[in-house]
Amino acid sequence: MASYGRQLGLITEVLLDIAAKASPASAEGQTALQRLTNIHAEIDAIKETDASAILDDIEALVTRLKNSHGPSYPQLRERIEQILRDEGV
Repeated sequence: MASYGRQLGLITEVLLDIAAKASPASAEGQTALQRLTNIHAEIDAIKETDASAILDDIEALVTRLKNSHGPSYPQLRERIEQILRDEGV
């Protein structure tokens, strides 16, 4: 089941795709389309910033793990790699 945000994202993607083929006829529709396009771009930028911040956090935590648990780090690293493999990453 998809979250409301994911559902809205899918609807937005479909609407933007349809609008790219046939723009709204009214001025109000064109204004709404521009607003939707802007909102979609803003959300994409927020997601990219969030992903980058999460990656920075992961990197800091892995470094901390390595520095704090040096002798057991190879086993811990293998667990991390297994998690990534299990997720299909």
